Amino acid sequence: MTYARAPWAAVLWITIAVVHAPTGLSCTSTDPESSTLLLGQQPPGREAVKFLPELISADKHPHGSLTFTPDGNAAYWSAFLDEGPEQTIYFAEFDGRRVTAPRPASFAVAVESYGNGGPAFSKDGGKLFFNSYRTGSNEAKGALPGIWYVELTETGWINPRPLACTIDSTRSTGQVSVALSGNIYFAGRQSGERQPKLYCCLLVDGEYYAPELLTGDINAFDAVDPYVDPGEKFILFASRSQRECLGITDLYISYRELDGTWGKPVSLGGRVNTAYFERFPSMSPDGRYLCFVRCVGNQYPSDDTHFYWLDAGFLDSLS
Repeated sequence: MTYARAPWAAVLWITIAVVHAPTGLSCTSTDPESSTLLLGQQPPGREAVKFLPELISADKHPHGSLTFTPDGNAAYWSAFLDEGPEQTIYFAEFDGRRVTAPRPASFAVAVESYGNGGPAFSKDGGKLFFNSYRTGSNEAKGALPGIWYVELTETGWINPRPLACTIDSTRSTGQVSVALSGNIYFAGRQSGERQPKLYCCLLVDGEYYAPELLTGDINAFDAVDPYVDPGEKFILFASRSQRECLGITDLYISYRELDGTWGKPVSLGGRVNTAYFERFPSMSPDGRYLCFVRCVGNQYPSDDTHFYWLDAGFLDSLS
């Protein structure tokens, strides 16, 4: 999905949902030995603080979730530049002493592609999925929207390949999230629809099946920017239509019910949501920290748009 800059009234809204999981399931890691530092940064506390604003969002306006390698030493995200309308995927790395300056990802600067965004690592870090318009999926019809992926080799990322079941001229494709099972979740909108919804492509015997709408209360209103728990116990996402919405868009959580449907979205509350604009939730590889995008200006994205992060322990109280 290619997003254009727009004032508040015209933006695409996002929500985070939480589904009721069986008693005793925890959203976050409690094992201190499993803690992963993100780009070597000092961990945040219970209050949301900006994540590397002087580097990651200094001249690039975030428009996609932060996704990290399993060791937390590299991050990928999508953003707009001041001088161009198209979003691009960037990355930064921690070399043990400092964080490198953001650079465009090699696979996202091809001449035949545009609107690359919403990257998400597979849980082993060997693949990176993202949304894009690019040729190669169907040369006869030109560039079509869909999900693509690259694989990591000893020499770097290989050429992007399409997730064929998602290449569709009738549906836009937004932020991507990948479960431990390999199932892929994403936000999309069919032609003629006003509200985006959340979809899932199941991975069965090494083959991805056609996208299906998530069932249950999670798609009762608009829903975008999903982050799925690795075990698919819950989904975080953004929305503007929930009754308890504090601002223009808020983040929510939804738990998966025993019958496989997704439960009523629960607001992440004032610890995350404000009178402004919150989008693009994600979590650190160890589940200890929640990351998201907040914009406090009157246009999104803009210079007022930054990544924030905080301790994710409070999510357990929302179930």
